[in-house]
Amino acid sequence: MRQIVFSILLLSIISPYIYSDTKSDDKVELIISDPKKKPEGSWGKEADEVEAFQDIKIIDDLSEENTIARMEEAKNHFNTSLAIYKASEKLIKDRREAALKESKPQDKYDWQKKTREIDQDRESKRISLEGRKNSVMELVKGMVALDKIENPSAVTSQVYIDLKASIYREYTKHQLRMKNYNQAMDMIEQYISLGDTYKKESEPHKLLAVCYEFNERQASKYKKDSIARKFKRKKNQELLLYSELAYGKDSAQYKKIQKRIGPIDGPDEEELIKESEAREN
Repeated sequence: MRQIVFSILLLSIISPYIYSDTKSDDKVELIISDPKKKPEGSWGKEADEVEAFQDIKIIDDLSEENTIARMEEAKNHFNTSLAIYKASEKLIKDRREAALKESKPQDKYDWQKKTREIDQDRESKRISLEGRKNSVMELVKGMVALDKIENPSAVTSQVYIDLKASIYREYTKHQLRMKNYNQAMDMIEQYISLGDTYKKESEPHKLLAVCYEFNERQASKYKKDSIARKFKRKKNQELLLYSELAYGKDSAQYKKIQKRIGPIDGPDEEELIKESEAREN
């Protein structure tokens, strides 16, 4: 697990290929387009808006010294990640305000002003990206700290699961903003596996559909049709689940999305063989 986590850290600082859009009519954002629907809870907040995780309080039977220390360590890494990104956003805001107040008499032409604005925007994006990368590093350290906890009672406690979910959620949001869809996909799948509470949130399923769509289009780009079909099927399943959780099965929105998607293909022959072999074993 620790090797996987450190692999995630390495991958998170590598920019992925940005896919070209060849079939815009079935894009996730068009299928579930609803400007009035806001993401639920912390999913709809940027890292600089999320509240810090409060003091760790564990009931007596979990009060093993090592367990509490690891929990505190993970909490501190989570809160540090929030502070890092908040600082980067504040720096961007302060620089923009200073630029507005700054007099530039040398800008005699519109193109000079436009060039300066482009440079400022480029610098803001650089600061934001750096803040996200550094935040992700802290979140991965938090995952490592939680992974070291072996107390069976601790790892099933709500405070442990809530902290892990918070770390996974912020990590996912940063990775999606950086267009690291595969890293986000892996983490969302782990997030919804934490329990029914998280599985019943609608937003993770929408984001997972976006990640599956990325893989679908990448596979299509390289003529890997069976893989593309697999990810398209998974994407459509997540879209239906999202609409069911967000609106309800009897809603007009659900029926509209269901009609837009059409029938969901069954599993590929290769998948059926694997399932059959698994049952035999």
